[in-house]
Amino acid sequence: MTGKQAQKTAYCDSFDRDFFESDGVLNANWVSEDADRDSYEYIVLWYDAEPNAFLGANSPSCYALGIKEAND
Repeated sequence: MTGKQAQKTAYCDSFDRDFFESDGVLNANWVSEDADRDSYEYIVLWYDAEPNAFLGANSPSCYALGIKEAND
């Protein structure tokens, strides 16, 4: 996005329904201490997994990213 910046605000090392439903707060393995969640215009949830991994070898990741104006 032009004129925007993204900051990783939280991380979960599996697909967790509570993580998604709470905008990346509940059941997170890591939460940024210096992220001001109220300052973001958007919270983007990103799920990343390898679709071609062997059964049991897939290690999905979920991230919450805060998006705001680049000059804030």
